[in-house]
Amino acid sequence: MYLFSKRESLSLSELVRLISLLFIVLLPFQNLPRTLSLKLTNNVGQLSKFFLFTDELLTATLILILLSWICLHGLQRKLKKLSVSYILLLFIFICFLCMFINHIGFYRGALGIFDYTKNIAVVIIFYWLGFRYAEFKKGLILFINIGLLVALIGIVGVFLSFFTDSVIDILVRHDMRFGFHRATSVAGIGSSNYVGVYAVLVFWLLTAVQGQVAHLREKQGLLLLFILFTASRQTWLSFLVILIFHGGKKQLLISSSLVLLLGTSGYLLDIWHNNFSANDLVGGLSYRHATYALCWNYFKNNPLFGVGPGMLGGLAVQRLWSPLYSHLPPDVDWFLHQMRGGLDQFWGRLFADVGGLGGGIYVLFFLLLARELTQKSRFFYGNNENEMGMIGTILASYILVLFIMGLAGGINAAMLEYPFLAFTGIYLSLHSSSKYVAENQKINEY
Repeated sequence: MYLFSKRESLSLSELVRLISLLFIVLLPFQNLPRTLSLKLTNNVGQLSKFFLFTDELLTATLILILLSWICLHGLQRKLKKLSVSYILLLFIFICFLCMFINHIGFYRGALGIFDYTKNIAVVIIFYWLGFRYAEFKKGLILFINIGLLVALIGIVGVFLSFFTDSVIDILVRHDMRFGFHRATSVAGIGSSNYVGVYAVLVFWLLTAVQGQVAHLREKQGLLLLFILFTASRQTWLSFLVILIFHGGKKQLLISSSLVLLLGTSGYLLDIWHNNFSANDLVGGLSYRHATYALCWNYFKNNPLFGVGPGMLGGLAVQRLWSPLYSHLPPDVDWFLHQMRGGLDQFWGRLFADVGGLGGGIYVLFFLLLARELTQKSRFFYGNNENEMGMIGTILASYILVLFIMGLAGGINAAMLEYPFLAFTGIYLSLHSSSKYVAENQKINEY
């Protein structure tokens, strides 16, 4: 199956789109070099560190390409067609205002702003790249195939963990739930939540393109088993959210509900058995309660403009730490260092960092994005392109999944947010492309 044309040479724009697509479908493997390095040498090599920042590198490269395109063709040609573009620019302006008001150093503030915008900017970047209808469909199929491979590796890892410790902290986590090690597959140490929610997206996109898929039930079953093996409450809840919005055939609803019922029952039994172990307590509160309490304290003292970007988490805190953490008890400080980026509560940290003004605009970005996706989905349904309409519905409902993830932890994981936002940008750019029926070629079954 060819992703692009069968000509001997590709145009520059086709080459950029090809590299971009290959990158986003391979993102689940981004953290694998670091994981292997830590397991084998107990150290993170320079090459492993490089792979961790490849998503930022690609984003920066694409921005430079698009800036060159703007210089040649002008800013208004496509920007006016995507309302969230203006919301992103407004958010960046408010962040700089918060930075100025709170006297945040430029380096720290710039890192904080970049951390909040690096992934959401992907929507606009991929919208502008001019993907064709067939490229989108083939890229989606490749993304699903890679997702199935990730799920298979994760399931094998769980079964191997019963017989050998060699896969622990590589394909599964060292901690156990419900009697088995939690699957991470190739996503890296501690990534069971992220890879689980990634698998949820793969599952529902697979369901959307089921007319082009051989052995659909077997592939759905593989993904459901992997989702169960992540033992991630965020993953199960995310699956349920899209199930409610999307629905499906009776057999799919029954099997999916059974997985959720078994998983939720096991989770409740686990809580009852462990009774919230003292190892999870921080200052008399659970870790998540403690971090929300910190976010609330910072927010209520600075409700409009926050404490400034880069003060509570993300890249800036990873590199510079934060003076706001100097007064915290040792146990809380230890937990924050374990998170490697300060407060691991995205929405709480966002509103504490840039206040109600910046946080509200950031939320507005996703609300408008959901509206854009819903409108495009209705457009495709209206043109009797039900498969494309269903894809839009799934992408729109996945925004609610990101809100759930942000309440329980972070959403800036590249393998989780980058592919979703990239495919969202491409999907929105195809609003007027469906009229080229000749380009809507049938994709080979895989």
